[in-house]
Amino acid sequence: MDYQRPDPEQGSSQYSARVEDDFVRPLQPMKSVSYRRLPAALPFALAGILVVSSVAFGAAVIRNAITPPPDASGVVVGDESAVPSVGVSVAPESQAPESVAPAPTPLTLEVSISGGQVALAWTRYQGEDFACYKVVRSTDATVSWPLGEGDTLVAAISDIDKLSTVDAAPTGQTFTYEVFAVKSSDDNYAMLVGSNVVTIAVPVPTPTPKPTPKPTQNCSMSLSFKIETIGDVGGIQPAVVGSHAPATKVTFTWTKYKCDHFEWYVLVKSPDATIVVPVSTSSNDEPSEITQNVNQTSTSVNLGPGTYYFLVMAWNSNVLCYGGAVLAKTNVVKVVIP
Repeated sequence: MDYQRPDPEQGSSQYSARVEDDFVRPLQPMKSVSYRRLPAALPFALAGILVVSSVAFGAAVIRNAITPPPDASGVVVGDESAVPSVGVSVAPESQAPESVAPAPTPLTLEVSISGGQVALAWTRYQGEDFACYKVVRSTDATVSWPLGEGDTLVAAISDIDKLSTVDAAPTGQTFTYEVFAVKSSDDNYAMLVGSNVVTIAVPVPTPTPKPTPKPTQNCSMSLSFKIETIGDVGGIQPAVVGSHAPATKVTFTWTKYKCDHFEWYVLVKSPDATIVVPVSTSSNDEPSEITQNVNQTSTSVNLGPGTYYFLVMAWNSNVLCYGGAVLAKTNVVKVVIP
């Protein structure tokens, strides 16, 4: 069906219809017309769209030709201002880390038993601010500085090159040791570095066997006597002053002294049982017989009536009052002459 433009309203003519008539008034069918008319403003709209699109496209082409595409970080390559692309976050430039002093090397500790004591040796401290080594012994497996429960300070060594010490630890127990390098007292002896810990058992020392003593020499001596003659002994020197005085011959016999350094046998007579040897001039004791013959084991003396006491001693000097020593002496015998 064909349509015919409706009659123009007032103010328009058949040949000069208003533009808005094409938009507000419906088309009416026209007889003998076989085509449709497009609105008159449509070409102008299409032309405007083309112009805007062309301007936008041209601007994009020019921008891409002048400005290279951004890199992955969102910053234009070659642009010294490094302006980030819109909508892309840029990581802040990292700063170079400050130089940090390396941590001190831990000390290496070795522990052993030597001469019944605990011997400790460690490596030298290689850092700074050294004041002293603190050697610590603990009754448990945990050693700490400052000292904790069960910890004992064994030694404090201020010489950085002195790398050993000994500990007279109680025997029969197990202890753990550690060595610490510390700062000065101004820093409250703060720890710089420690060593490894070493646990060791302190054994009970085995008693040293005593050497078997050599058999001692039998240096003892014994004395006996025998009364041989009673009456006038004639030519024998009497024990009582006066020629041919009645006297008694008494023979003494002793065992041989068998040890070293012998020089003299001395038969000592005393008026009482207390005989002082060596014989001194202040006593009533007197040597009755002296012999240097080591093989002589008897002698005889003449005695008058009375009670006497005798002993024999082995002596290493004939100077009885001024030195020498008694090597052995016999028992004291009592002799009674009626």
